[in-house]
Amino acid sequence: LTPVTVEELLANEPDDLIDFLLCYQGDEVMGPDREGLLGTVAQVVSQSFAWSWKLVLALRDKNESGLDLDIWRSLIVGWSKATSLTTEQWDQVLKLLIDHPELDAFAPDAANLLQMGITAQKAGLPPTSMALAGSISDRLWDICAVSSTEQVQMAEHGWLTSAINHMGGELVEIWLHILSKRRAVAGDEWSGIPADFQARFEKVLVGASTNAQMGRVLLASRTHFLFALDPMWTEHRVFPLLDWSIDEKVAQQAWHGYLTWGKWGEAMLPKLMPLYRKTFPKLKDNLPKELYAQFCRHLAGIAVYGLGDPLREGWLWDFLRTIDVGGRKAWAFAMRLELESLNEEAAEHLWNRWLNQYWSQRITGVPVPLDSDELEDMVQWVIPLRRVFPEVVDKICGASAPDLGNTNFYRVLSKSGIAVNYPPALTKLLLHVLRKATRPFWHCNEVEKLVETLLGTSAPRNTLMEVCNELARLGCTDATKLGSLCQP
Repeated sequence: LTPVTVEELLANEPDDLIDFLLCYQGDEVMGPDREGLLGTVAQVVSQSFAWSWKLVLALRDKNESGLDLDIWRSLIVGWSKATSLTTEQWDQVLKLLIDHPELDAFAPDAANLLQMGITAQKAGLPPTSMALAGSISDRLWDICAVSSTEQVQMAEHGWLTSAINHMGGELVEIWLHILSKRRAVAGDEWSGIPADFQARFEKVLVGASTNAQMGRVLLASRTHFLFALDPMWTEHRVFPLLDWSIDEKVAQQAWHGYLTWGKWGEAMLPKLMPLYRKTFPKLKDNLPKELYAQFCRHLAGIAVYGLGDPLREGWLWDFLRTIDVGGRKAWAFAMRLELESLNEEAAEHLWNRWLNQYWSQRITGVPVPLDSDELEDMVQWVIPLRRVFPEVVDKICGASAPDLGNTNFYRVLSKSGIAVNYPPALTKLLLHVLRKATRPFWHCNEVEKLVETLLGTSAPRNTLMEVCNELARLGCTDATKLGSLCQP
């Protein structure tokens, strides 16, 4: 609770309030307290820069060193929430910060102010203030690198979450934003990451502080951005963060960052693929489930969109040999997502390029036997691969079918229009998968609609009859009626 309202503060000059602002503590257990007062001051600062600057001058005149730190924090918090600071006002604030003798006492608030100003969509830090913001962030880094000795624990969602909520990560984010703006200004004159930023990043790359650890996570998460700015520097200074053979703890943290926000590019793959391969045996013990899945999504993207051949290059076989059944299911699901994002022509091209061969070898147990959990997702590749539907069905029927009762396969299949285009192949597929279906079976309606459509096509009647028999076994109410319509 606050002892004074925003309106009451705005109605008075900070000079007249300074003693109250510095000394008020509150004396009621459940009543107004100092925290409430400080929050109200921050609100006023965010609304009126003129009032806030009068408060700055009053604090300077009072010169109560040590007693006024929480008021300075309220000023900085308020400015970080302001949405209408002008260029001149930003310059005033930044010059105040860089000259402040006790900047270390409110370093996190100052870093947050810089980040809010740099990322603001409107009324944020003007381009002319970026150099000054960089200087402040340099001073903040030096302050916090010395005092940053605490052991940071990995957050629930991974190391990147820890990093973005830590001063080290926040300061590196600030540097990256400033660098991005400098790149935009340079245009065709850009020639790589400037020396001053290389020096900043070097502090992160070689530092032993917690700040540096968290900063490295941020750098790894922006690998694709840095590579676009300076391929050679990134290859030599950032890629090694992902190398388990250099430092396992650094690599674990870096992969957390890279897999959460990072992207791969074709030009990066010659140097990145060996690092992906080194990660295969590290996945289970070093990445949480969500990042394990994201790793599989990276590999699926490389297999689908990359120019190389994952079978000829061997990395896909190595991956499948190294991971467990859960990993192979995650891979199959990731491939399904990538296939669903392709148009029909691209999916057909992928099938002819290597996916056909992949499936042929998998159903023969190369490089490891197919598991029903993995096959559950692989069967669902058939829908995005509709241009080669009969070929895919033949592959599916070459292995034991999984039980698809807990998936949306039948629903998607019923809406796909495949029944009209490939009646014999679809009938063959339905019989194959329904033979492994178990009760309770919740997809009678979808499959019965498919059978009704197939009755008006060239679908083989004997096979349709067998499909209806399976539906009857599963307790589908219209199975007998549909079966009678399948008579030649």
